[in-house]
Amino acid sequence: MKVKSGIPLLFVIIILFSFCTNKTIEKDKKEVIVPIANSYSIYKDNHISFQVSELAIIKPVDSGDKIGSWFNISYPDYKATIYCSFLPINKENLYKALDDSYHLAYRHATRADGIKQNLYANEYANTYGIIYDIEGQVAVPIQFFLTDSISNFFRGSLYYDEKISSDSLKLINKCLREDIVKLMETLRWQH
Repeated sequence: MKVKSGIPLLFVIIILFSFCTNKTIEKDKKEVIVPIANSYSIYKDNHISFQVSELAIIKPVDSGDKIGSWFNISYPDYKATIYCSFLPINKENLYKALDDSYHLAYRHATRADGIKQNLYANEYANTYGIIYDIEGQVAVPIQFFLTDSISNFFRGSLYYDEKISSDSLKLINKCLREDIVKLMETLRWQH
């Protein structure tokens, strides 16, 4: 008889424990859920146009006397910013722009767990480039550039405005990488 009376108590403890565990897991999931944009708008300036997430805010940056244009794509919900620059190029300074982009990405190699390069080409839009996925606890997890190899060069670097937990970072990086790929696929040079 004592065994039978102990079984319901054990059953109740297991049920209560599972409810507590589920609430903790649910709470953890809520902390890492990130908003996803279902719509995009067109950004256009004198040099380029592309589609950008409705969750993003584009903020021009005064370039001073520098040749080219700068702007930031800010994601307040993600506490992240993609710092972007457009540079007019020619045969002489194309190599320098490519070399600078490579060195900016690989400057994080000592802290990175790995760096993956994915080539990008869109012959129809005359855009070619690389997206760098920099893995690990690094300040800049994604960088990219696009060029027509003749007169246009565009690059961007993703930074976070504050330190974010690594679990959240994976999900946010995934969402922002999708937005960056959308930007790359829709970028057009303005002439």
